[in-house]
Amino acid sequence: MLRFGKTQKIEDISDRGLQEKQTYHLERIDKNVKFISDVLLAVVLIGGASLICMFLGLVW
Repeated sequence: MLRFGKTQKIEDISDRGLQEKQTYHLERIDKNVKFISDVLLAVVLIGGASLICMFLGLVW
């Protein structure tokens, strides 16, 4: 029984470490996705504005 308790504690510690590592990586992925979506939004907005300016330039 004493031995089982020690292995159980080791497994709990390794599980906790694994969960913390997974949480850290998921947070990094979330931040990267937000950054990429912000960049894409900026590109789309700038592209849309330039198309509108080109259209207005051709019309006027």
